[in-house]
Amino acid sequence: MEQSKKFFPLLLCSVFFTLTLSFVCFAGSWKQDAKGYWYQNDDGSYPKNTWQWIDADGDHIAYCYYFDADGYCLLNQKTPDNYMVSSSGEWIFNELYFPATKIVNTPDVDANVLPYLAVSIHYVMFDPFDEKRSFSVDFTDKKPSDEHTSQIFSVLSDPYYAQNSFPDYAAKFLKTYNSEGEKAMALDWANYKKVSEDLLGTQISKRAWDYVIKGGTIAYNLVNKDTGLFGLGDFGTETPYFNAESVSFEDGKWIVKGKFAFVFIEGGARKYSYRIVAEENPHSIFGHLTVQKLKVTKE
Repeated sequence: MEQSKKFFPLLLCSVFFTLTLSFVCFAGSWKQDAKGYWYQNDDGSYPKNTWQWIDADGDHIAYCYYFDADGYCLLNQKTPDNYMVSSSGEWIFNELYFPATKIVNTPDVDANVLPYLAVSIHYVMFDPFDEKRSFSVDFTDKKPSDEHTSQIFSVLSDPYYAQNSFPDYAAKFLKTYNSEGEKAMALDWANYKKVSEDLLGTQISKRAWDYVIKGGTIAYNLVNKDTGLFGLGDFGTETPYFNAESVSFEDGKWIVKGKFAFVFIEGGARKYSYRIVAEENPHSIFGHLTVQKLKVTKE
């Protein structure tokens, strides 16, 4: 994978996406009268002139709805800030027509990182231009190559994504590394080894670090001989299109299924279904989760 390769989602205001992810997912219930639907929070209040994430059935998946000045949910139209909602009110990715989601209420872990981890790992380890219909990897059975390890880690270290998806990671390692104020993740071998192993659950060899130091196919700069900079290069600034359709917890493992899509500059889109399995790991800086398996099928 060359450094210039990047995500090409449909145009989406990433600032909006980030802000809506920060909204509280309120508990409550849907109400209906002759004028339409509104949502009453547990404290008796109801949203007006705003977006709100709602998990009405407790399945860990929240959808985002817009409520007008009278508190009614908009249906099958564009919102005042020009986003599309479906016939049942969910915010949808326009041309792809599947809803945005947020995974909520997953105690001790942040399972909301798993859809993003799924699309990122697939992006590195599988060429989206390839016509093959499926991709599967089991990190408990076969560890990734040194090249793939460093590339996955670098994509996830992109300062934009890291600050939004992995704030603890960014708070610890994000550094300004030149006079222009550019930032990257700065890690020495010991930290790189630990966070990589926490992410993928596999032993990282010194060869992987040597690959980083020597540059490989991605050009890494060095603060000094003992520190590598990660997340350099152009990986895009918009959030890729992905969602979750089911969330389950079995034997200490979180399993998330959903969809994601690539839209290419020259036109056309590729849609995929994914299933990602992750084990709880309190030491992991990536949502307290270690990825074990990923299966992706092209639709």
